[in-house]
Amino acid sequence: MTTPIRAAIFDLDGTLLDTEPLYARAFAQALATIGLTPPPGLAERVTGIASPDRAGLLRAEFGPAFPLDRFLAAYYAHRAALLPARLPLRPGTAALLRQTSWPKAVATSASRRTALTHLTRAGIAAAFRHIVTRDDVARGKPAPDVFLEAARRLGVPPAECLAFEDSPPGIASARAAGMRVVVVPGFPTLRAPR
Repeated sequence: MTTPIRAAIFDLDGTLLDTEPLYARAFAQALATIGLTPPPGLAERVTGIASPDRAGLLRAEFGPAFPLDRFLAAYYAHRAALLPARLPLRPGTAALLRQTSWPKAVATSASRRTALTHLTRAGIAAAFRHIVTRDDVARGKPAPDVFLEAARRLGVPPAECLAFEDSPPGIASARAAGMRVVVVPGFPTLRAPR
């Protein structure tokens, strides 16, 4: 017999919000600011991982002298300039949130400040009982911490939570937490072949 679903836990960027293309542009612009060009696939490899946690990947790609602080400052500035006042939802998000009667939480690699701001700017903050961010856990995605904390706050065992994710690190995180996962199409490496 299948364990019933009693709660839904959503990733934020790329799952609820259609922000990943803008983030990828900001990523490339920030690298250009410090005189670097992103190799093919780098933006996808860092998607779903908190910006501060990307240091190892970036230094592996560009060398140990990679200026992380300068890059992050440029990235955040470009991202702020690119994001519209009303953040766009992924197709179907509004209907899914209206039609899902389970208690809902967000589990995101974003900071608390960013998550709250973006949910408010998208007009969907009130849909969630809890918002769990990288600031609330010891380890970010792909570790299961953020999903486990969301389940704990909802008071629902992880096996009875349905996670919605778009990136490989997020999918790995939710699966490691013991949740069933709905993979949201849109991440380049997860698209079905045509």
